[in-house]
Amino acid sequence: MARMYEVYIMNRPVSFQENTPTDAHSLVIREPDKSTLDALPNLIRQHPDLTGIVLLSSNPEALWMNFCYGYREILAAGCVVRNQEGAYLWIERNGKWDLAKGKVEPEEKIEDAAVREVEEETGIGQLTLVGDLGKTYHTYEENGVPMLKTTFWFLA
Repeated sequence: MARMYEVYIMNRPVSFQENTPTDAHSLVIREPDKSTLDALPNLIRQHPDLTGIVLLSSNPEALWMNFCYGYREILAAGCVVRNQEGAYLWIERNGKWDLAKGKVEPEEKIEDAAVREVEEETGIGQLTLVGDLGKTYHTYEENGVPMLKTTFWFLA
């Protein structure tokens, strides 16, 4: 079974998959080429009502790698923090609720970065990581350079 990838471009989900999607509200593009991948941000800008895009491919892994080639990768890590009562920790960042996360420093282990970022952003110390929650992908531009942020998530 092929692996599915999903990235957020301008807060819209774009999935790379082999099978026909179940979401009838997403735009479906079959066997996109490199120029189509490069045009995704403009497509989303031109259609602000678009809820998502599904890219169907006989080889989603190769398509994903082709997509990533156009971006500079940034690694980040964060935690979903749950206390003993089952409540979750949120922070307010730029007027929105978010989870504590941040960039991984050179030579830093991803797990250590996740704990460090929560401590820096919340002041909560002595966290114990109890689970791996996977990773998410988001794109943005920094000084005109297209960036792909891979965030590794943990449960603490």
